[in-house]
Order: sequence, then structure tokens, then C-alpha cells
Amino acid sequence: MKTLLFILLLSFTVSFVSGQQNTVDSLKHELETTKNDTLRLVLLTLLSNKYSDKKYDSVLFFAEQQLPLAQKLNYKIDEAYALDIMADRSSCFIFLKRKIFLCL
Repeated sequence: MKTLLFILLLSFTVSFVSGQQNTVDSLKHELETTKNDTLRLVLLTLLSNKYSDKKYDSVLFFAEQQLPLAQKLNYKIDEAYALDIMADRSSCFIFLKRKIFLCL
């Protein structure tokens, strides 16, 4: 498990150097291939953070996947974090549809 996390962190470091889109692609690939629920939760959190300033619908997509996984693992802080992201970005999404730009 420690070796897997070390390899994952090393791959993230290399990905950050090569650009953000490569990072997002790398995170998505890791998400598709991993079976470990805790690692999936971490990857979903990282993906939602990567999209937080640009694509509100993508943030909601990943947060909606985070929530049931956090509940399954009984990780209360991650559950609260997913709910916070969903509430915050849902309001931003509504404001953007109404052309009111209040999202920070």
C-alpha cells in the first residue's frame, strides 16, 4: 500500500510539471484503473479541485461521486467536504445560468 501511494505521488509530481491538462488526464486514468476506495476518494477530491475555477458542472460531477464513497467508507470529513462543494458549486451554477457572477 505504501509503495502504491509513493508511486502515485511520484506520478502526480511528474504530471504537474508537464501541465494541468496532463494532470487531469492522469488523475482520470488513475481513477479508472484503481480499485481502492480510499484512493478513489482522494482522486475524486483532486479532480474536483482541479476544475474548481473553470468548470462548475465537472466539479459537481466529481463531488456527486465523492459523496456516496465517503458515506460508504464512513469518512465524515470527506462527506462534509463533498456536500460543501456540491452546495457551493450548485449555487454558482445557478448564478451563471442567470448571468449573475457571484462565484468566488
